[in-house]
Amino acid sequence: MYTKKLSRGEGSYYVFGRDVLHPSIHEKAYPHSGTSVLMHEYVLRHPLKHMAVSIVFLWHGIFVSGYWGIVGFLAMLAFFAVSGRSWEMLVIALPTFTIAALNAAVSVSITRYNLQLIVPYAVSLGWIIQVCANRFLRRTNPPGSANAMVLDRR
Repeated sequence: MYTKKLSRGEGSYYVFGRDVLHPSIHEKAYPHSGTSVLMHEYVLRHPLKHMAVSIVFLWHGIFVSGYWGIVGFLAMLAFFAVSGRSWEMLVIALPTFTIAALNAAVSVSITRYNLQLIVPYAVSLGWIIQVCANRFLRRTNPPGSANAMVLDRR
């Protein structure tokens, strides 16, 4: 029921903006721009609704490449939760998620607008692969072997 508002079908926000809102902006008696009317009558008058819709748009937009985006997002959460290097990931992820949040707040957050999220996702997935490979190699190779010595160097 609620997801129909976010689609492009009848009764959605897209149809509302295209068919209902667009002509009504041009019929206003005062000569303000369409952006001004949208900001004053829809964003500033209903800030909680705007924030709720923006959060849903952000949630939709952060899953770049479908299921791989979900995997990358979960890997990034794991990186923050487990890694001792969260500060480095924050430096990478904060600007990209800020841009994604801005896209969600000012327009429809389509995944192609958020391609910059691939970088923190790839770094997080690489970290998880490295941790898993290190644990596997430590279990399969005896201490003192060449693989174990390479893994112990930092």
